[in-house]
Formats: sequence, structure tokens, C-alpha cells
Amino acid sequence: MSPRLAAAVAVALCAAVGVMAGTPAHADVTPSPSGSVDTSTLLDPSSDTALLNLLGQQGVTYNPITVPDEAIRYADEASDTTLVISEDERLSTDGLAALHRAGFGRVVILNNDAATIGAFLLGAGVGSYTDNITTLVPPSCTIADPVAAGRVDLHTASATFTAGETDQVAGCYPVNGAPTLIYQTYGGTDAYAVGSTTFFENDELASAGNAALALRLFGAHSRLLWLAPNFIPDPSLQNCSGYDCGSDQNNPGPMPTTTITAGGGGGSGSSASRPTLTSLMPSWIWWALLQLLVAVLLVAYWRGRRLGAVVTEQLPVTVRAAETVEGHARLYRRANAHGRAAELLRKATAGRLAGYFGVPAARAHADPSVLVAPVAARLNVAQDQIADLLTGKAPQSEAELVLLADHLDQLEQEVRSS
Repeated sequence: MSPRLAAAVAVALCAAVGVMAGTPAHADVTPSPSGSVDTSTLLDPSSDTALLNLLGQQGVTYNPITVPDEAIRYADEASDTTLVISEDERLSTDGLAALHRAGFGRVVILNNDAATIGAFLLGAGVGSYTDNITTLVPPSCTIADPVAAGRVDLHTASATFTAGETDQVAGCYPVNGAPTLIYQTYGGTDAYAVGSTTFFENDELASAGNAALALRLFGAHSRLLWLAPNFIPDPSLQNCSGYDCGSDQNNPGPMPTTTITAGGGGGSGSSASRPTLTSLMPSWIWWALLQLLVAVLLVAYWRGRRLGAVVTEQLPVTVRAAETVEGHARLYRRANAHGRAAELLRKATAGRLAGYFGVPAARAHADPSVLVAPVAARLNVAQDQIADLLTGKAPQSEAELVLLADHLDQLEQEVRSS
């Protein structure tokens, strides 16, 4: 391949890869069919995107909000709205009072803040945090939603609560005698405090009655407000309405199915994962790296072909063999390469003696030890003596090297005359 042709191929390949990188896949721009759940939402086990999409199939609209004032705007529709207060949210006394007066149809508290729980469930308090929950927990209460959901998997840990001395607060799903879910109704509002925020995440939703309990808790009304300090936008949500839903701020309807973002679209701090390094990289970075790799390989091939094959050429002057030998000898002497010089002498002697014993010269040159036995037998001497000459240790000085050369010359003369 000529240099010009290689360069043309490199340019063509880079252009083709660039076109592929700039053309999104068909599946990335096709909206999800109505009533279907995008399977990519299950990629993040700690996200609650699957739950929110299931709620969307039941006609529930999801609204992420970050300040209580946004919730107050829905006061006219509060009776048909479920308000979720994230575990990361800590509200002021005035904020709690305003939300209490709004009269939401249901309030679900996911944190263990005593002030928040006390504002909506009078007489209730915060208990301890329980670990090592290894069995399914039965509801053990008469509240309709927990009874209908049955046993749930709390995924090893949950906060617990105290119901106080009043009979108005009911406790469900007890662990070590303390409820992990409490309930109270006041003025047409159902208030729940939930100790576990992992039972409705993607990896636990299908376990036992987790999905049934989650859908009943969060899907009691047509609107779901999720109050949390911050959200990670997730365009794969199909029922999200708000600026934190995805990339399209002006379209509150069903969002197109795109690549799932880390953290999902939920509001609880435990269910929203932190973005990973790969999720922060632009999608085109891999195509750019591929183009760079192709370009490097083609340039390496082009440069390698440009050097051409190794060819022999005539020397500009004729050099006598004796001068070449003397030049090599000076180099070996300057480098104190006594061992290398001795190896060359032994191999050369073995190559010349090979013909007397029917051994190929190349074999004897490569391994002089093959001549030790036949040479010793012909000269009627010990094999150790011959082995010391042909395969012995390297000389350590010029004097030893000269002595070895004399002995090898004498050995060759004796073999020839025998």
C-alpha cells in the first residue's frame, strides 16, 4: 500500500466513524409506548425509577419539588395529592405548619426527623435503627394498605418508631417489638412514616409484597409530589412533570426513552445514587478514542511500509578479511569481552572439526559439546579434557584467552593428523 493510499484510507475511516458518532441510535430517540415500562430503568438497583413508571401506568403524575412553597401551589388539588417528604429534607416549623394546613390527601414521611414526624403524626416519636432483618416482616396491624400488601422485605435494616400513648397512631411491620411503619389520619389526611427507603428500590421492588405496599403508599392519588433538597434528572421517567424530570423543561408529558442516568428520578436520598465517572463523560468520547486508535494504527503501518524491506548493497570499498578480523578483535578487547571471544573461537573450531566425524558443521557450530565424545575417542584422552576446551568456562583475562586459542589450535592439528 502506497503512502498516499494509506492516508486516503485513514481519512475515509475517520470520516465514517465521525458520521456514526454523530448519528444517534434509533432506540435512543423513540418514545416509550404508552403503558410500557422501559427495561433500562432497572439498570440502577438503588433507583426508584421502576416504581415511578409503574405509578405512571396507573395514572399517577410525578412532580419533583425542592422547597415547601412549591407544594403549597398545589393546595387547590391537595385532596387528590400525595406528598412525600424525603429522608434528606429538614423543614422549619413554619414550613411544616404550612404543609400541615394544605390538607394533602396523603403524606408519606421517609425520614426519622422527630419534628417532621411529630407535625403530622401527633404523639409519635423516633425509635432506634434496627439491623440484621433477615426474614420477611408481616404487617401485624389492621391498616388496609399494609394488610393488602402482606409481608415485605425490609432489606436488612430499617428505622423504627414509637406510637406513644395515644390510640390514634397505629404501628405496622414490627421488628424487635417496634413498628417500622406508623399511620395516623387527621382531617381527611392519611399520614405515614416509613422507616425503610430501600424496599421500593429497583432491586427490592419485586421481593415479597414490596411492590404492592409501594404502589398503595405512593399511588393513592392522581398526583405525587416528592419533596427533596435535590434530584438527578432522569428522562426515562414516563410520568414526570417538572424541571427536574429530564432535558425537556417545557414538555411535562411522557418523556422519551433515552439512556438511563445514574440515580434515577426518585426523591429519597437513599434511592438517588451519586453519578459515576462514566456517566459524566459525554457519549461521543468513545467514538473519538476509536478514531484516534484507528489513526495511530494507520500512521504506524504507513511509516513501517515507508522504510521498505531490508536489502543488501555492495560496500563502497573492498576490505581485506584480515583487517575485518583485527577490527573485531580490537572491539572485543576494548569491551573486555573475553567470554564472547572464547565462544566464537570454540564454535569456529567445532565447525571445522565436524567434517572429520560426520557431524553437520552447523550443528557442531551451534553446540560444540556434540564433538566431545568422538574427539576424545579418536585422540584416546579423557572426555573432561576435551569438554574443558570446547565447552569450558569463559577465560577471565587476555592471557587465559590466548592460552585457550593455542590449545584449540593444537587440538585441531592433532585431530587432522590422527
